[in-house]
Amino acid sequence: MPLVYRHPLPAKPKPVPSVMTIKPHQSWVCPMGMVLTIVVMGTIGLFLWQSSVQAIRQNRQIAIEQQLEELDKSRLQLEKAFQQNASLIAQNATLTAKNKEIRDELAELTERVGIAQAEQKTYASVLQSFSQSQEFNQDLKEELSFYRRLLTSPKISSKNQAVAVANFTLNYDKKSGHYPYKLVLTQWTKELKVAEGIVQIDIIGKAYGKTKRLKMNQMTKNSVDSLKYELLYFRRIENELKLPKRFTPHHLIIRLLAKGEKKANEVRFKWKELQKRSN
Repeated sequence: MPLVYRHPLPAKPKPVPSVMTIKPHQSWVCPMGMVLTIVVMGTIGLFLWQSSVQAIRQNRQIAIEQQLEELDKSRLQLEKAFQQNASLIAQNATLTAKNKEIRDELAELTERVGIAQAEQKTYASVLQSFSQSQEFNQDLKEELSFYRRLLTSPKISSKNQAVAVANFTLNYDKKSGHYPYKLVLTQWTKELKVAEGIVQIDIIGKAYGKTKRLKMNQMTKNSVDSLKYELLYFRRIENELKLPKRFTPHHLIIRLLAKGEKKANEVRFKWKELQKRSN
């Protein structure tokens, strides 16, 4: 292996010592800077304090003004409420007075209505008594007329001894829809002999365009087929009939069947004539 020669590295130069320049010390500079710093800081602090105080005053003034505005609004609301309350009190007093007047009028009307109802009841009672008296008088007149004819009749044959229809009236009651009737039977005889038998009432009319004859049990309340009678001279029978709907009456037939007889005696009335008598 061949040998290689290398030159040694040059030596490093030695450092040369620096020369420091010494200036003379100024003793007045530091206190002056401190004083200036204090003055600047004080000025800034004073400015900030004044600014904060002014801001606080402004905020306080704004808050006071807002409170005053709210107080004014509250005062106005209270005044308005007082006015409304006074108006309501006046209206309440007016309504109370009107209510008292209405109560007084109502009490007076109630009293008048009570008196009118009592008078109406009295009038109805008197009218009913008068009507009953008229009916009773009419019955007495019929009986008196019958006895007069009986006493004034010169002779009475055996044919006249049969029971006959002396009178028949038919009315109409709008409330119940029934037909009250009154049948008066007589026996023309001077002998003291009681006549017995039955009475049947039939009505002939039309229903749904067809002629129909209604029996007594189809028109009476308890489906009665006939009514029994016993009389010496005079007998009154009262009851009522009820006609079915959509039935148009034309004739009313009274059938008198004496006891022991097979053939009944019939008396026919026209419905229109019966209605005319009742009016």
